[in-house]
Amino acid sequence: MVPNRKTAKWAFRWECRCNTILTRLWRMLHYPLFARVGTNVLIDRRGSFTFATITLGDSVLINRGATLWASESAIIIGNKVVIGPYVTMMGGNHNFRTIGKYIFDVEKKEPDDDQDIVIEDDVWIGAHAVILKGVRLGRGSIVGAGAVVTKAVAPYSIVGGNPAKLIRQRWTEEEIAAHERRLGQTE
Repeated sequence: MVPNRKTAKWAFRWECRCNTILTRLWRMLHYPLFARVGTNVLIDRRGSFTFATITLGDSVLINRGATLWASESAIIIGNKVVIGPYVTMMGGNHNFRTIGKYIFDVEKKEPDDDQDIVIEDDVWIGAHAVILKGVRLGRGSIVGAGAVVTKAVAPYSIVGGNPAKLIRQRWTEEEIAAHERRLGQTE
């Protein structure tokens, strides 16, 4: 059968309905598995998560294909955070320092093998970025697409590259103060 306009339109509508139903079902089954999920949180169901170790604030968007894993640490995400497609966050590492054993066979972890990842409020993480253990992304920071972040990022900084380096500040100190006053966040 050659698809015509009528059947193509019907197939598109059917696919949209199925995706909506699957997404709602996924949310009902998986949101309770997270440590905490704030309000207005949208997570694309085509990701991979260690649910119990992940805390999500309010108004968080996690796009398609995200991988958030932290088996013996935590991933803490603040409010108003946008996570692009295929972003990876790894809160742990393998112990590779044991002499006389293959990495695959090492079961004991060192204290610094697993560390929390903290994403503060108003952060944007671009597509395919990688955030590694122990990283804190400061409030208002932006991580460029494809960046590999291995160290803390200061508030209102824009970073990119592998390893991620400071590209520039998002605003001047005066603009940051004005921004925070408008948001009601002055300290």
